[in-house]
Amino acid sequence: MKKIAIITGLFMASFSFAQSVVSYINKTTNNKVEREKILDAIRKEGKKQTKQEFIFKPYKFNVSSNGYAWIETEIFRKDGKKIQMEEDWMDCCHGEAFLKKTNGQWKVIEAGFFSTDVWWLGSQSKWIKQGAPKAIFK
Repeated sequence: MKKIAIITGLFMASFSFAQSVVSYINKTTNNKVEREKILDAIRKEGKKQTKQEFIFKPYKFNVSSNGYAWIETEIFRKDGKKIQMEEDWMDCCHGEAFLKKTNGQWKVIEAGFFSTDVWWLGSQSKWIKQGAPKAIFK
């Protein structure tokens, strides 16, 4: 019985450790490579969705040790010009993205640019069930 309790304790400790969340808001020597890979994936998605190239200024940038990232960001055009909105109802200039690292590559699972609602609230519980820690969205 004691052996089971110890094994259970170790499993729970490793599970908690496996899902630690770190902020990448500020670029550091420790996170700069991974941070750039994540931003590159979002840039690619932004260009695909809007046909514009962007610069992102994140105000929430959380990355979990088990390979998930959540970003909320201000958006600016790379060329300094005004962002072109496809529809009048779009809300400039922000975006959100949820990513997963698979085989060493960051892939955008879902992203929204210029939304007028909080589109991700319905998806968060699905992402948590898939393994993303709740803390990544805080």
